[in-house]
Amino acid sequence: MRPSLPSLLRLQQTIIFVALCLSIPSWPQAANVTPGSIVSTPPDVTYFAVQGDTLSAIAKRFTDKLQNWHILGRRNKITDDRTIPIGTAIVIPLELLPEEDSEAKVIAMAGSPTAKPVNGDEVPLSVGAILKEGAQIVTGKNGFLTLSLSDDSRVSIPSNSQVSLTKLRKTRFTGSPRTQISLIQGKIESRVTSLISNKGRFEVRSPLAIAGVRGTHFRVGVNENGTANEVLTGGVAVEKSDQKKSDGLLLTAGKGNIIGVSGVGQAVDLLPPPTMETRYQLQERPTVVFNVNTTPAAKGYRVQIANDEAMQDVIAENRFTQNRFKFEGLSDGQYYVRITAIDTLGLEGLPLVSSFRLKARPEPPFSVEPKNKVRADHVDFSWTQASNAQSYHLQVAKDANFSQVVLDQADITAVQLAGIKLPLGNYFWRVATIATTKTGKDQGPYGDT
Repeated sequence: MRPSLPSLLRLQQTIIFVALCLSIPSWPQAANVTPGSIVSTPPDVTYFAVQGDTLSAIAKRFTDKLQNWHILGRRNKITDDRTIPIGTAIVIPLELLPEEDSEAKVIAMAGSPTAKPVNGDEVPLSVGAILKEGAQIVTGKNGFLTLSLSDDSRVSIPSNSQVSLTKLRKTRFTGSPRTQISLIQGKIESRVTSLISNKGRFEVRSPLAIAGVRGTHFRVGVNENGTANEVLTGGVAVEKSDQKKSDGLLLTAGKGNIIGVSGVGQAVDLLPPPTMETRYQLQERPTVVFNVNTTPAAKGYRVQIANDEAMQDVIAENRFTQNRFKFEGLSDGQYYVRITAIDTLGLEGLPLVSSFRLKARPEPPFSVEPKNKVRADHVDFSWTQASNAQSYHLQVAKDANFSQVVLDQADITAVQLAGIKLPLGNYFWRVATIATTKTGKDQGPYGDT
């Protein structure tokens, strides 16, 4: 059946109306937005026009350059610089946004790190201190420092290190980081928040190498072989500072390399985490001791002690050539230890992180009597006076593990307990100190058995 004439006329009118609509310039708009508002649309930013806005005015306001209106026009498919309808969505590319100053904040430290701002004098640092672009940081012996950046990235600087915050900026409106750190001496460890969505940049530069990331956990150090790069998670693009980027290398998790004067070294596997027995999780002497199983191919170990599992609040560290480690000067409390094996290239391996508790106070007295043999019907026990002691706790057992205790007496106020009758046999004994604290009685660890 053929369509009637009125139907054909209506169809023709509809086609003409659609064609006219298609010929009108397209203005991107969004519903339920407030004119004049700015919305983050990573990695760019979107602005919603107000009455009287032109591309030139928007370019000047958001990019500081009036002539950028041409780029905004191409990006938003607007052909001329004229008044824009209210509420029109204008996408402003990240590369046009100007940079502004950012900052780094000291969130943890130990020892006596110092900082020298641009055109300023060297000053001691403290937790909460704010550092700006150009500041030079020196940690010194037994010093340690962790910085928090504007995007919540973390940079840890161990002892005997020197770094410069060469570039510390972010893009206006989006906060996309632009960070560059120069490593002059020592080592730094970085936990970088993902920069993929906001197209941020984070680089660590040394005299020989550049390491750039988009969000990862990695270490960069300067040693006798050159610049050591070690990747724990994510990926790091490394290159020699005087070479083209095409000559660089992408290091993935568990890999490391050395960049020396002769070029970019090949990627190698980092040594595995050391292994350690669980008995070290409770430390009962002021000198804290750890012993790990020997790691094949290791020429040494690096050990750090921190208040937190992320190892950002490090309070002690040292390097050892043997697999037995000692630390002194810690207060009683809960801690974390991180141990890495170091290979022949000077690369640190993957870390072992383990918690431990130090309970060494009040310190126990020294045992005096009895010695190894007693020829009497009764036994006299005695020990030295312990400082801050209110009383003592004596235990006697038939086994060295004290699972078969035959005498358990606390609240002994003297430094002896005499006339104890025991059957013939072999025994083990030990004494602990009890002191008074604000929370009540506090018993320390037992002395030597």
